[in-house]
This record gives sequence, structure tokens and C-alpha cells, in this order.
Amino acid sequence: MEGMANERLMEMLQETIKEEIANLLEWGSQVQSPTLTDLEDRALAVRQRLGQALMQVLLEQQEQRRNAEIPVSAETGKRLHPKGSKKGRS
Repeated sequence: MEGMANERLMEMLQETIKEEIANLLEWGSQVQSPTLTDLEDRALAVRQRLGQALMQVLLEQQEQRRNAEIPVSAETGKRLHPKGSKKGRS
């Protein structure tokens, strides 16, 4: 299950990267004489969006792992809610 989820997340990341590269190349072909600042601004914007996409994937991966660890109630079929650690009886 986790392997399939990781593959889906990898595909999402690859698609995001392809889109960013395509957008960057399209912009580069349309701009006549970009300044160094223009190039730097564009690169920083792409880096920010890719970083956000990476964080989203990592958060989803952690959420999937957390959900997989929560057991399901045999009676209701719903996920049990963690109650925290219980103290032993004395």
C-alpha cells in the first residue's frame, strides 16, 4: 500500500517539475533580453513552488503513514482515536 502511495506522490512531483520546466522554457523563449534580476526572480519563484510541492508530498506521505498506523474498530469499522499513553494501575 505504501509503495503505491509513494509512486503516486512521485508522479505528482514529476508532473509539477515538468510543468515548471515547461513554463520556464516558454518564458525564456518569449523574453527578449532578460536582466540578471529577471532570471534570478524567475529561478527563485520556481524554487519556491517546487519547495512547496515537495513539502506537500512529504506531508501527505506522513499523513498516509499516520493513518495506516491507526487501528480500525472491529465493532464500528471506524478508525480508533489515539487516547495517549495510559498509566498502569497500582
